[in-house]
Amino acid sequence: MENSYQFIIDGIIPATQQAFKKVTGFDHYVRKNESAAVATFKSVVTEQITRERPPATFPTTNSVYVAIIQFFTSNRDNYQTRDVDNMAKTVLDALQQSNLYTNDSQVRTLLVSKRVDLVRVPQDLGYVYIKVLEDGEDIDVIDDALEQALQLYDSLKAGEVE
Repeated sequence: MENSYQFIIDGIIPATQQAFKKVTGFDHYVRKNESAAVATFKSVVTEQITRERPPATFPTTNSVYVAIIQFFTSNRDNYQTRDVDNMAKTVLDALQQSNLYTNDSQVRTLLVSKRVDLVRVPQDLGYVYIKVLEDGEDIDVIDDALEQALQLYDSLKAGEVE
């Protein structure tokens, strides 16, 4: 998989809230400060990506496909209230900050899902997969990402991958 990269994130991906807030009494918006959880998440992801050294195809200026799957240990609380679009924004910002691509506009296909699968993944964790797309290429089978997430998780559990 020279043109792709995947990793696991322990815990729950923090949600990026709307980046701008309206200034009271004014007709303009100012950028909100990033939450500590989001800043920490981006830092941890950047460190992990730097340590793991993705294939030489990264950083890329091509279009990319990104799959994000957040596994939860319960279908209550976080699962019910967590918006996948806000989790996606956090991950996409972290991928850009980690220099896997230069701009979010390169993301041609984005799959974001939240799941509870206590039999196969009995802990909160996130899975991220990014694939560089060649000109005209697109993703045929989205379910592929789910199987890859579960295989990587099983490998990590078995101690086959650091």
